[in-house]
Amino acid sequence: FYVGVRQVGTTNLAFAYQSEVPIRDSTFYFTFPTGTTNWTDFSSIGSTFRIMIEPGLTLANDVGPSTIDFPLGGTYNNLTTNVAPKVTIANFGSNNQSSSFSTTMKIYNASNSLVYTSTKSLTLNAGATSQITFDATFNPTAQLYTAKCYTSLGSDGNKNNDTLTDTFNYSQFSLNL
Repeated sequence: FYVGVRQVGTTNLAFAYQSEVPIRDSTFYFTFPTGTTNWTDFSSIGSTFRIMIEPGLTLANDVGPSTIDFPLGGTYNNLTTNVAPKVTIANFGSNNQSSSFSTTMKIYNASNSLVYTSTKSLTLNAGATSQITFDATFNPTAQLYTAKCYTSLGSDGNKNNDTLTDTFNYSQFSLNL
């Protein structure tokens, strides 16, 4: 089968892409200018990326974190103590998850030592999302952190989307006037 995108204006489509070195030949093509029927293989121009168009199958049971909402990548200054991480969990599957499954947030410090963990249980209808607020017991100090959120559903059909990782930096400073 073939999947394609046609850009009809000058505005960039802003598609996601993936690095692929070397790029597979006879797989990804483009045509330029608009309307021509001459297709050019990405591999023939030395491209090191491919447009991220892929088939996606809907599985019966498939849950996972879709975003880490707080703290997310970047730098935070002077956060108060007792921070409550937040994550949005999605049911990508076609079945309602009416029996509880768990989601866990773990945060590791710059030395890769576990400094925070919290687990919550939830149910989620097919196609729905839910923002989970974990326990407000994370007390950061000035350093780089790695947050990892994962779901645990025994019948999950796609384990590849069960974990989401993000890094963030925390710094402390004071200003005296």
